Amino acid sequence: MVKGIFYSLMLLGSSPAIVAATTGDYGLPEKIREGNILHCFDWTCSQVKEELPAIAEAGFGAVQLSPVQGNCNSGAEWFYAYMPYDFAFRSSGVAATKTELKSLCDEAAKYGIKIVVDVVANHVNKASGYHDKWWDSDDRVRWQGGINYNSRYSITHGQLGDYGDVNSEREDVQQRAKAFVEELKSCGVAGIRWDAAKHIGLPSERCGFWSAVTSVPDMWHYGEILDGPGGDKYNLLKEYTDYISVTDSEYSSWTYNQVCSGNVPSGHGSWTANGVPSTGIVYWGESHDTYSNDGDYGTNSSNVAQDKIDRMWAIGACRNGETSLYFSRPSATKRNNIRMGQKGSTHFTSREIAAVNHFKNAMTGRPDYYTSSDGIACVTRKDGGACIVVGAGGSRDVTVTNGGGYVPSGTYVDEVSGSTFTVTPTTISGRVGETGIAVIYDADLPFEPGDDDDPTPADMPDEFYIIGEVNGNTWDPAIGVKMEKSGAEFVAEVNVKGYFSFTKALGKAGDWNAFNNSGNRYGATKDTKLDNGTPSPIYQMSDPSAYTVSAPGSYTITVNWSDKTVVAKEVAGINEVTITDDSTVEYYNLQGVKVENPSGGIYIVRRGNNVTKCIIP
Repeated sequence: MVKGIFYSLMLLGSSPAIVAATTGDYGLPEKIREGNILHCFDWTCSQVKEELPAIAEAGFGAVQLSPVQGNCNSGAEWFYAYMPYDFAFRSSGVAATKTELKSLCDEAAKYGIKIVVDVVANHVNKASGYHDKWWDSDDRVRWQGGINYNSRYSITHGQLGDYGDVNSEREDVQQRAKAFVEELKSCGVAGIRWDAAKHIGLPSERCGFWSAVTSVPDMWHYGEILDGPGGDKYNLLKEYTDYISVTDSEYSSWTYNQVCSGNVPSGHGSWTANGVPSTGIVYWGESHDTYSNDGDYGTNSSNVAQDKIDRMWAIGACRNGETSLYFSRPSATKRNNIRMGQKGSTHFTSREIAAVNHFKNAMTGRPDYYTSSDGIACVTRKDGGACIVVGAGGSRDVTVTNGGGYVPSGTYVDEVSGSTFTVTPTTISGRVGETGIAVIYDADLPFEPGDDDDPTPADMPDEFYIIGEVNGNTWDPAIGVKMEKSGAEFVAEVNVKGYFSFTKALGKAGDWNAFNNSGNRYGATKDTKLDNGTPSPIYQMSDPSAYTVSAPGSYTITVNWSDKTVVAKEVAGINEVTITDDSTVEYYNLQGVKVENPSGGIYIVRRGNNVTKCIIP
């Protein structure tokens, strides 16, 4: 049976007038986070409205607008929009009046498209006459000097650039921001993107800003967090996601660098690999910061070809849980030439972009499984299909892993190129077209959430090793103890003499540089002593710190992949074995195989009718 191509009539040019403008007809998701977002950077509301049929056909469930807080009229340099007048709607190049914004939201709703507005809440314009006078009293703006990015306090209290830092800890500031969210909601806006979110503190830091602004019902929020929040990174990120989704700029940057070099990332994620929920993550191929700042943020994506950006975006845009932002590029590439009110590229209508969106929308709620090899990434969705991305682009024959066995066996047609793919329980084979992106699936295959009886998390690797000072080993990338995979856990019983960490794959002897850059290593954020039986977080990191135990001895080490924790539990009595008779001694390894001449390690010892364990140094 050949699986059909979803949305083929729309992609081949059916007239928007023929298609009823309803959510069901376009297959758009009910929730913003379940689909992908088109960033109409610097577009006017009227320009967006003109493209709504094409946006819906391309499968985008939401559109993001630039800030509407004044100080940036049509024709002005784009960055003035990020120097706002107030936490309130003000006439701008995006919309001169709230009526224009409301009109767009009303029209977008007919297509099932939600409108997201970018909001700047970390600072206001410092110039007199370009901010509301309300900000000039009661220390509502503080001037404590530039930011020390090694200090979390400085990140949330220092000045971003030469702008005073809005005192987000003040309740009246929080209520002013909440009132702005309510004002936008009254216009029909469904979501907020919070600029510079990492510079605004959390409840654990005695700041109630996020709990205040997210208390407005039926609004979705995500925050810009570039390069991590500082401080206790992953615990802070988890706290942010209690209130808002966050941009995983680390994984987006990793993907960017890999695709630019003709490759793909070796892992499924960065922050999600360290316990941050996938439903709280936003990816991108490029953002307005990477495109519009002449490289001042370390990356200048305006110099990178659109087809590469598309492949970067596709790797994150086909996932379950995460959403992804697609940037409509301005025609200008230099920072001072990019202007408010100038409509950007409509490349988002291309077949490969639409195919990825249609796939994601059709697979809502289905678990995903990421694999990569030979410069090719493949994301499979349970009982549905797959998105395949060739990092270097171009047409080529591929055979990739059917991750998790998720894609049912059969013959499928690629929605992008029209080529045929063959799926077996273990492999997916076919020819990827010139875009380097292939999308195969059958939206009609049944899937009921909760019917997935596989306890193994989709991102769990097939193998996991303990490296370091265990079982007499020394630190070397090529030496490790393979753990046994059981459900959502990896387990090994080892003799611990010092420090240890973990890896998905061993490396070459002595080559720590390649090993640290492989994306395979796991460990702690700082050297950590594991209390007997007490879980401790485990993180995917390029050069992690290590774990140890309170006293050398035999321990059962368990890594739980569902919650990304490690537990060391002392094996009772294993270091206190005494021999009390003269019977013949037999040694067996932990797999039950008899060993004639045991060397260093843990062994099962049989002496007559007595069976014990012992450690041989």
